[in-house]
Amino acid sequence: MIRSFLAVSNFDPGIRTQGLLHARVHFPAHQYESAESKRAFFEQLLPRTSSLPGVTGAAASLGFPLMGGPRSDDVTIPGKPHDKHWTTAFDAVSEAYFFSLGLQLLRGRLLSPDDVFGARRVAVVNSTLVKSMFGDDGPIGHQINFNVLDEIPEAPHDAYFEIVGVVNDLKSFQLHEPVLPQAYIPYTFSGFGDRSLLVRTVTNPALLVNDLRQVLADVDPNTVLVHPETLEDQLNKFVYMKPKFRLISFSICAGIGLGLALIGLFGVMVYSVTLQTHELGVRMALGAHSGNILTLVLSKGILLVGSGVLLGFISSFLTVRVLQSQLWGVSAFDPWTLVLAPAALLVTGLLACYLPARRATQVDPMIALRYE
Repeated sequence: MIRSFLAVSNFDPGIRTQGLLHARVHFPAHQYESAESKRAFFEQLLPRTSSLPGVTGAAASLGFPLMGGPRSDDVTIPGKPHDKHWTTAFDAVSEAYFFSLGLQLLRGRLLSPDDVFGARRVAVVNSTLVKSMFGDDGPIGHQINFNVLDEIPEAPHDAYFEIVGVVNDLKSFQLHEPVLPQAYIPYTFSGFGDRSLLVRTVTNPALLVNDLRQVLADVDPNTVLVHPETLEDQLNKFVYMKPKFRLISFSICAGIGLGLALIGLFGVMVYSVTLQTHELGVRMALGAHSGNILTLVLSKGILLVGSGVLLGFISSFLTVRVLQSQLWGVSAFDPWTLVLAPAALLVTGLLACYLPARRATQVDPMIALRYE
C-alpha cells in the first residue's frame, strides 16, 4: 500500500496542474442553446477573463479536464476499416485550451481562432489515437467521424472532422483505466450542454474566484459559476484521497498488529527463559559460555518468528489478490514488497527475542541450580 501510494503521488496527468483553475459555467434554461449564442457568450467572457491580473490564459471546453468528456463508442475513418469498436473520447474546446493545460504539440498544428470562430470541422488528436488507429501512417489530413454525434439532436450529423494536429496524451483520474484515444474539436460545433472554464495564472488560482464571478456577472448575471477549484485540489480529491485513506487505515492496523505480535513474542520468550532457568544454570555450570546461551535462546525465537513469517508468506499469496483492485502502479506480487516485508518482520521479531535471550546469559549458575 505504501509503494502504491508513492506511485499515485507521482501520477503524471500529462499536463501542468499548477496554477490552473477549473469551474463549470451553468447557463439558464432555454438560453445559449445554439452554437452561435455559445460563441457570442465566450467571445465576451474569455477576453475579459484573460485580462484579469496574473492570468496568462483562459479557455472553454465541453468536458472536464482529467475527468473525461463525451465518448463515442465507435468512429469512422475513411480508408481505415476495423472489426472491433474504436471507443474514443472527444472534447469541444477553444483555441487557448492547449496552452492553458500545457498540452504539447507533437505534429501538425493546433486549433486556430479562425477554426473556432468559423466552427470548422477540424480536430486535434492525441498520441494514443494515432497509435491505435493509424499505426505507422500519418494521421494529418485524414477525416474522422464520431458516430455518437448522429444520436444527439443538437449536434451535426454525418460530420467528418479533418485531423490537423497531434498532442500528447491527457490521462484520466480513473487510474486503473488505460488512456483512451482522444480528439479535440472546436467548441462552436454545437451549443448543447454547460461548459468548463479553465484559467491559467501565475498567482494563486483560488484568489481569482471572486473576480471570475464578477466577470461572469458582467457578461450575463443569469449564468452561474459552479464548483471553482484548482486542478491540484481536484487531484487531491479524486486521485490522492482514497489511496491516502487506505494507506493510513492499513498502517494503523498493521502497526497495532505488529505491536501485539512483538508483545506476545516477548512474553513467550520471557516465560520460556523462566522455565529454562534451571537448565541454563546447569549448562553454564558445566562450562557453557554466554554466547552459547544467547544462541540457544535466540534459535528458539528464530524458529518462532521464521515459522510465523513462512505461514504469513503462504497466506499472503492466497489472499493478496483481494487487494489487487486497491493497488496502482505496483503488482500484488511485487518482489520488493515480498522481500522487504518478511525481512522487516524477522528483524523486529529478533529484537523482541533479544532482551529475554540477553537476560538468560546473565543468570547466576548457583542461583539457577537452586531454582525450582
